[in-house]
Order: sequence, then structure tokens, then C-alpha cells
Amino acid sequence: MNAKQWISGARPQTLLLGFASVTAGIGICSRMHALNGLSVRDGNSRNWTAREITVAALCMIVALFLQIAANFADDYSDGVRGIDEGRGFEKESEKDSEKGLGKADRPSSKAPRRLVASGVSAKSVLHCALFSAAVACAAGLSVVAITKNYLFLAAGALCLAAAWFYAGGRKPYSAMGLGELSAFLFFGPTAVAGTVCAVEGTLFAGGRINAIFESFAIGFYSASLMLVNNIRDIESDEKHGKYTLPVRIGYRASVSLFTVLILAAPSLMLFGSYSSRAGEICSDSSAGQSGLPLVFIVMSALTAVLTAADIFAIAKKHYKPALPITSFLSLWSALCIFFI
Repeated sequence: MNAKQWISGARPQTLLLGFASVTAGIGICSRMHALNGLSVRDGNSRNWTAREITVAALCMIVALFLQIAANFADDYSDGVRGIDEGRGFEKESEKDSEKGLGKADRPSSKAPRRLVASGVSAKSVLHCALFSAAVACAAGLSVVAITKNYLFLAAGALCLAAAWFYAGGRKPYSAMGLGELSAFLFFGPTAVAGTVCAVEGTLFAGGRINAIFESFAIGFYSASLMLVNNIRDIESDEKHGKYTLPVRIGYRASVSLFTVLILAAPSLMLFGSYSSRAGEICSDSSAGQSGLPLVFIVMSALTAVLTAADIFAIAKKHYKPALPITSFLSLWSALCIFFI
């Protein structure tokens, strides 16, 4: 496997999601520091220690390489089952015309080719998944060694199992319609809360209930990204007996669910981030005139534009741009915690 194939198998258009989960956690930790230091604007916010920076960086490595491992594992499992057969190819036009099939009836042509299905050795793809998982494990064990919190061992084992059994094993849960729920849980509350707990040593010190809204927002983006993939592959998945959520509930219901999630996510994130500052703004008249509302308006407007573009792309079945837009939206929203 060459470098280009490895990059393709890692699915870089989706990797911003892993960064977003940890970025949201780091943003919440920064807010805790500001609250513990009285105010983020008066220069009294507590600085990050070398230990906290190290742990945050390790959490980023864990999230990134776990996602890469899951992507390779999915490629391997679906490839050996033949589910990815025909992806990335236009079918013979004469044969299609005889069957009455047009270009719009061939969603497989809109899906990128996967490694195993395109002839790359399945063993090589599996080795890439194992290597990526090993890197994530090494970073995770380092977090455990630094924090002395051994509950992360159980959490890590659960994340590894989720990454493999999404498409692997005798009964992959993606074929049970649980992929979106898993994406929500593991890239949302689990990853965000795990980062906060690893860096701060607790989920509650100086925190607000707003962090729940923000972790759910990242989870909604994660589920939305999974929906984009599964809506795109709805016909090919059904053909190969992979009964994902869109296959089970249908195309229209899936698009409606995507729209609800992609609208709810930024609403939760912006509400959680802005309301966490409300008490400080109300108690500090100078902060109220510092232009913070303008930042909120500008970031909200940009988020609205990206969200509208995402919804439009799905409505027009333009899945290729929808993936990076959804992925970028997750990271963009996570950055709102820092700036709002």
C-alpha cells in the first residue's frame, strides 16, 4: 500500500470530527480556567500547565488515530464481505438503459472507491487498522500513566470494540441501524467528557451544565456525518444486506433526520457557549461593551451559511461536498467555545 492509498483509506475528509471532539473538550477546560481565574478578560485566567497541555495533545492523538483505525476497519470488513463492490464505477450505459436505469439511479458511482474493493490486499488494510489502533492505545496508556485514572482503560477498551464491531464481527451493529447512535455517543459526550476529565481530573470543577449542550452538539454532528455516508450508500447497502438506519427508515426520513440534527447541533453549541458567558457579561458592564455580542452574531451567521450549504447539498444529493462541510462544521462549532 502506497502513501496515496493510505491517505485515501484514512478518509481525511472526515477526520476533522475527531479534532472537533477534543477541541470542544479543550475549550470547556479553558472556560473552567477562566472561571477559576475570575474572568477571561481581566488577565486573571489560570494558565495551562505542561501536564495539561501534554494530556490534551495525547487526547487529540487518541481521537485521531481511533477514527483512522475505525475507517480502515470498516474498509476491511465491508471489503471482504463484498459490500463495497462496484463503488466508484459507472455501470455500462447500454445495460443500464435496457434496465431503465439512469445516472441518478446509480448511487454507487457517487461513493468513493474503497481499498479492499479496488484490489488492495485485505491483510494490508487490516494491518493499517491495527497500527492506527496501536498508536491510539499508546497515547491512551500515556494518559492513564499521567492521570492515574484507570477508568480510562475501560473507556479505551469500549472505544476499540466500538471501532471494530461497527462493521466487523458476525453481527456488525452498523447493519442493525445503530451506527448513528454510536457516532453520537463516542464522538460526542464520551470524547468531550473524556478530554475534560483527563485534563481537569474531574467533570464538574468550575463547569456548567452548558458543557452538556456542547458535547451533544458534537455528537449530533457526528451522527450527521454518519448519515451522509449511509444516505449516499442506501441502495448499495440494501442490496448487500447491510441494513443501516437509512435503509431501515427510508431516504426521505433519513434526509429529514439529517436536517433536524444539522440544525440542532449549532443551536446547542451556540446556546451553550454564549450562555456560559452570560453571568460574566451581566456582572461586568465593560465586558458587555467589549464587542462580544458582535462575535456571537458573526460566528452565528457563518455557521448558518455553512449549515444551509450542507442541507442544500444533501437535498441535491451532492454527497461529496456534504462530507467535508459537515466535518468542518463540527470543528467550527467547537471553536465557538473559545471565541464566544
